Amino acid sequence: MNAAEDPQIISALQALAGCSGAVDLVNRLAGLPGCRSAALFGAGPDGSPILLAAQPANCFEAVAADVPAQLQSALQSGQGARAPISDGATLAEQILLPLSLPTPGALRLVLAPDCGFAAAPMLPLLRTVVEHALNSAQLAAAQAQLALAQRERDAAVSELETFLYSVSHDLRNPVNVVRGLSNLAHSHYAGTLDDRGQDYLKRISGTAGSISTMLEGLLQLSRLGREPLQTVRTDSGRVVKLVLAQNRYLLDPAGVAVQTPDAWPLVNFPEQRLLQVLGNLVSNAVKYMGTRVRPQIDIGWRQEAAAYAIWVRDNGVGLTPEQQLNLFKPFYRAHAVSAPGIGLGLSIVKRIVDLRGGAVHVSSEPGKGSEFLFTVPLQAGS
Repeated sequence: MNAAEDPQIISALQALAGCSGAVDLVNRLAGLPGCRSAALFGAGPDGSPILLAAQPANCFEAVAADVPAQLQSALQSGQGARAPISDGATLAEQILLPLSLPTPGALRLVLAPDCGFAAAPMLPLLRTVVEHALNSAQLAAAQAQLALAQRERDAAVSELETFLYSVSHDLRNPVNVVRGLSNLAHSHYAGTLDDRGQDYLKRISGTAGSISTMLEGLLQLSRLGREPLQTVRTDSGRVVKLVLAQNRYLLDPAGVAVQTPDAWPLVNFPEQRLLQVLGNLVSNAVKYMGTRVRPQIDIGWRQEAAAYAIWVRDNGVGLTPEQQLNLFKPFYRAHAVSAPGIGLGLSIVKRIVDLRGGAVHVSSEPGKGSEFLFTVPLQAGS
């Protein structure tokens, strides 16, 4: 019978499954039949062993003097060691087992001399299982930390959205009052003002209008995280037709040719939000088309393993790698001079898609156009 078939060994290995860290592992090892004590060591900066966990806690006081030298030798050899020792009262057997972990370490067990658990064929299996148990525990801890960080991030985003909603909502009315009063002043007193005075009023009204547009964009962005996520099936082909109809005032004067397939899937996405995403992407494609002789936009889709991928592709001015890195940040404008806007459209696109479990990607090259692709999970909430 080999070690992998030994019932005692199988029982011992099963006892180690699902441990939650070094202390838990050592406690489980010390609880195995015939095991008098267990300890886990790590290697310090100079290679000397550092005690990480022990059971019983004082089990190495009697032999503390020779433990570092023995363990250091085992670590250096990489093979481990088995030797009879005295635990202060009776003879026992010691196992020193080097471990390959993110940082070097070693396991030390003191066993009864007649313990079948100490059989030599057990050592390679024991090493594998202990390393797996510790690595699994580290992975679980890392996943727990990641989940905590995600919860903290979500809480921070929610707090920021609440703040944006409050600020943009509260500022919108006074800004509109300023804009309205400046328009009234211009219409009622234009005849009594000189050219400079009329220009000042126009600037006040225009600036108030820009601020109002920015606040409305912030209000939209903040509302996205506050609305319930509905599970609805939307005809994406119908949405594409609506988007093209709504953007005819941009497409036709620019002479943009649009290519799109006849067949489109039903997707798990609210119609108004899909309209908003595609509308932003199409209008951006037209705005940044440049002076192309044959301007063209392709809108298409494909089914992937777990999602539909939908794209808007153009042959416009394109984007540099630096511009692509900042593209989805609020108020960032890659081509600030050449096109109107306040730089919130793509931030809103990303937020809408992210909230529904998808992702947005951009691929572009200056002078060769851009492709914006977003994914919609096949299963809602996945």
